[in-house]
Amino acid sequence: MTTPDLYGHYEAMRSDLLATNVVDNMARIISPGNKCWTTQIGYSWHGMAPGMQPSFGTIGVTEDYGKTINWQIKEGRDFSKDFLLTPILSFLMNRCKAHGHKKYCRRNH
Repeated sequence: MTTPDLYGHYEAMRSDLLATNVVDNMARIISPGNKCWTTQIGYSWHGMAPGMQPSFGTIGVTEDYGKTINWQIKEGRDFSKDFLLTPILSFLMNRCKAHGHKKYCRRNH
């Protein structure tokens, strides 16, 4: 959704579509699911090489995205409104990215 008319009324549109019982779920994503338009730097983990500046690809989604596409969480939990502190505090890592540092990766500020 790129037009302000749709974007500004996402929750109303979602509620209306879910009420039809034709749509099982709906979520918003900022880029195509198979492309990454944004990256974040400033992460570190125990054992990271000194001077390394890793860049993580990030895709913004609403908390229902995982349920909508039926992804399977191997470990941990899915996004949830119950844990929303700010829109940018929750991350999921794919298995390849998480390998070796998933328990220690943190965002530096």
